[in-house]
Amino acid sequence: MKTSTRPSRSAGTEPSASYISAEMQACVGQDLDRRVSYPITSSDIRRWAVAVYYPELPPQRFWGGADVGSADLAAPEDFNPFAWLVAEPAGPPPSLRDPEEVLGIASPDAPVRLRGGMSVDYGVPMRAGDVITSVRRLGGYVERAGRRGPMLLTTIVDTWTNQCDELVKSFEFTFLRFAEVAQSTTAPAKAAALSDRDDRRQDESPADTAGAGISVPGLDVPPVGAEIPSFIRKTGPANWNRFAAVNDEFVAIHMDDEAGRKAGATGAFGMGNLQWAYLHNVLRDWLGESGRIVSASCQFRGLNLKDQTLSAHGRVAGFRAEGGQTLVDLDLWTDIEDGLTLAKGTATVALCGTPVGA
Repeated sequence: MKTSTRPSRSAGTEPSASYISAEMQACVGQDLDRRVSYPITSSDIRRWAVAVYYPELPPQRFWGGADVGSADLAAPEDFNPFAWLVAEPAGPPPSLRDPEEVLGIASPDAPVRLRGGMSVDYGVPMRAGDVITSVRRLGGYVERAGRRGPMLLTTIVDTWTNQCDELVKSFEFTFLRFAEVAQSTTAPAKAAALSDRDDRRQDESPADTAGAGISVPGLDVPPVGAEIPSFIRKTGPANWNRFAAVNDEFVAIHMDDEAGRKAGATGAFGMGNLQWAYLHNVLRDWLGESGRIVSASCQFRGLNLKDQTLSAHGRVAGFRAEGGQTLVDLDLWTDIEDGLTLAKGTATVALCGTPVGA
């Protein structure tokens, strides 16, 4: 994955004032922290799976059975072993809400913070008993202008390894910071969108669906242009509170309507991390035991408000062979009842019988 190390501005989108100081730019590439998890337990894995699949039960492979011992239990790819407490440095996990504070430099005057997007390459799965080490560094800064005024996009690069020094994942996430917006009692729900354009999904002409898909044991892969089964949930505090409990994400904007309005929404709204989990769910539910997720990416375009029905979708974009593996590329997105797209992304999966790292 490529990470910008210099601020870039597209023509016509240059903000009126710069958030990026020379001191901030000089710190790009520096390590921010190192975290070591406690050993992952089977209960940690089960609770996470219950939260991201609520109100339905998660797939049985995430909570065990007669033929699945605790030591064999693999965690969902989006599982976070660093929530609540970590072994090193002992105590609550270090916060990167303000990476400049970690680096000992002045922070920009942009107190509102939202998740912008993320991308990840996966290695070996996390299993019960694993101890995960994370090293995070400052990837870069970008400035853009939006409806809320100047926005600062900050990218963090996070590399996870297990106790055997095997790569678990290489992860990049971007968050947006901007000044608080004036509250409006008449602001439409669309004001919560992060992009500058209407992202209502059009009746896009999918890629040519001519030709057959691929069949592997236990899985039929549809042809290019066809969709895999969707993952659908009606969302609200019951979903968000369960996810907050497993991910240590009791943040005001997800719990309190007043805090949500200060961030430019019509009230409290759901976590970007939960939408990210739902995009993994749509892939996992389709693949079952017949494949694995190799990589995924996502950019958030809008906010998931209370009582919306959120759907996660995947569409086959292509097939390819690489390193002895059969790979399937997919386009991903989430939307709500009226067709408003909240997130867009991509994923690559490897079909069964292909080894990790081949």
